[in-house]
Amino acid sequence: MKAKITLIICIFNFTISKAQWTANTMQNSTVRDSVGADESTPLSVTTSDGKTYISYFAIVNGSYQMRMQLLDINGAKLWAPGGVIVSSMPQSTALFRYDLKVDLDNNAIVAFQDQRSGPLQVVVYKVDQAGNPSWGASGIQLIDPVAAEGLAPVIGITNSNSVIVAWASSNSPKKWVTVNKIDGNGNLSWSSPIRVIDSVATKKYSRPSIVASGIDNFIMLYVEEVGNFPGVTSNMYAQKYDVNGATIWNTPVHVSTKTIAYFYFPEIISDNNNGFYIAFNTSNALSISQTDVYIQHVSISGVLWNASGNVVSTLSNTQHYTAGYNYDAVNSCFWVLLKVTDINQGMSGVFIQRIDTIGNALLTANGSQLVAVSATYNDPRGMAATTDGAIAVYSIGSNSTAETLAAVKCDTSGTLIWGGNPVVICSNSSGKDDLTAGLFKNNQVVFVWDDTRNDFGVYAQNISNSGQLGVVTAIEDINNDNDVVVFPNPFSEDLQINFNKWNAADILNVYDSRGSVIVSQQINSNETILHTDQWPQGIYILNAGSFNKKIVKY
Repeated sequence: MKAKITLIICIFNFTISKAQWTANTMQNSTVRDSVGADESTPLSVTTSDGKTYISYFAIVNGSYQMRMQLLDINGAKLWAPGGVIVSSMPQSTALFRYDLKVDLDNNAIVAFQDQRSGPLQVVVYKVDQAGNPSWGASGIQLIDPVAAEGLAPVIGITNSNSVIVAWASSNSPKKWVTVNKIDGNGNLSWSSPIRVIDSVATKKYSRPSIVASGIDNFIMLYVEEVGNFPGVTSNMYAQKYDVNGATIWNTPVHVSTKTIAYFYFPEIISDNNNGFYIAFNTSNALSISQTDVYIQHVSISGVLWNASGNVVSTLSNTQHYTAGYNYDAVNSCFWVLLKVTDINQGMSGVFIQRIDTIGNALLTANGSQLVAVSATYNDPRGMAATTDGAIAVYSIGSNSTAETLAAVKCDTSGTLIWGGNPVVICSNSSGKDDLTAGLFKNNQVVFVWDDTRNDFGVYAQNISNSGQLGVVTAIEDINNDNDVVVFPNPFSEDLQINFNKWNAADILNVYDSRGSVIVSQQINSNETILHTDQWPQGIYILNAGSFNKKIVKY
């Protein structure tokens, strides 16, 4: 057990560190690994221009602090070597699930729980790119007045840049989901939170996940639990809410007739058309003791592909688990990374599947093998869709305290590229946990993880689309507002973009509010017209080199 003390929050700004991405796989880029202290449970998110926010908990004088670091596209730390202290309010001796997102203005939004008022309750902070606490040094405490405590918050960012926070509330024997909304200035938008709750407590609700839908509406998935542990039946439901938190669909949508395990936390991602996709672990259709992966789509109006969703791989005599998934707007598909094991789970390999927008598997019914199932234990940890395929990272080693990391890339047909060879990400043999894969931006993907090479520390590594580590030099040179003219903005139909400065290496990207690429094309003339009639209303980021501009479709 670790003691808890209260410290005064201090936020500092520092000059940029000279450290940058390295190609040394024994070293990697150290986010934070102080001697004799632990830094753990990192999360990372990517800004529209390719920077990386990294949050983590650090033990200082026996108590946890929430800290954060910001890396630029070259891996240089933009804040102090130890990051900024987001919060040093009293923490539990155990850490719980929390969430980190980036809003439409590229601020970091982090939600976790602390004990500043006694019981564990949810708190939310907004941190800008200078490391300043935009919502005050104490953040915003979110308390459901009828709950004994609040845990495991998740964040959703609407297309009007409001922040939705949902979390698990409880007051025995009841357990329910509480939701509240915060505007850009840090004000609560609703006079009281909304709840998914059963008045007679025969059903319990938990494990929410949120996507934007429309300008200021959102869809929330949550889990209905019936029974007592270990015999709990967990079903997934979804409901759509308007700007005021009122339900839009007449009844909640039963996302799948397949159930999920009690300790599995489902996550939904936007389909770029105001609905969502989800891949989830569930039981094998022929053997309840074996695990399969299913995928489901829920449209803007709550329509499903089918009652259960579609199985991702039919590979026999194996077990399957989700290891990451992305929606690929450039190629109009959904990627699912799979951990495939033998029946007894003593061997593991890496597979990937690509699903089209109507639910068809595109890489054969079994998916595509990226790394063979082996007793070496190749364990996939995360992935990112690129413009021409997908990059997957996996750990190697059956001993959880002696693992290395490698990455592979496949094209849209599931065929390995980079010469068919994995690229070593980390050759330092140690424990690896809590790995997150960033978005594909600036021709690279950034991986962040918890590493036990010293005690517990947080490390990062980039890899380019061609499989190179270290600083990516082929970044386009468009760099200011005078180089690009965008009109009209806001727009409703065609969008015209004039380039006063460009070369053959320049790429035009457009990202939606979730950071997914919806346009990626080479710039080959001074004028480009984008036909946007299929784009949902909302806020987008137009990127060309280091030029970024917010554009709005109405």
